Amino acid sequence: MIYFTCRITIWDCPVLMKNCQEPDGESWPKISHVRWKSFLPISIWLP
Repeated sequence: MIYFTCRITIWDCPVLMKNCQEPDGESWPKISHVRWKSFLPISIWLP
């Protein structure tokens, strides 16, 4: 059986968000195959 990640959401983690940004992020190669990526600061959920 093959498992893969098709969606990833990173909430309220500035360091991880920076590391996962295309094309220079240190972690970008680890998530570049993921089809849907969301980077959300927590402040969008708070009034």
